[in-house]
Amino acid sequence: MFPQTRYEEGMLALHTGDVPIVFADGVTEALDPADEEFGEERLKYLLRQVGALPVEEMSARITEELKNWIQDAAQYDDLTFLLMKVK
Repeated sequence: MFPQTRYEEGMLALHTGDVPIVFADGVTEALDPADEEFGEERLKYLLRQVGALPVEEMSARITEELKNWIQDAAQYDDLTFLLMKVK
């Protein structure tokens, strides 16, 4: 798609119970009303809290936490994430 962009390819061994998440930078850069970013550490903490839930509930909780964080603050990026749980 972008001829001058370099992409890396790799493999990752996944095991039962692993919860990989792929997210756009807009998730961790989501701003609250004080212009503080949601951040990777907050996302990691949240994932540890919801990791035992079914994936649909995990997704709903992440979305809810992001909405609660953002409140009415203007956002300039998407909040896209892909979540799965290995069975």
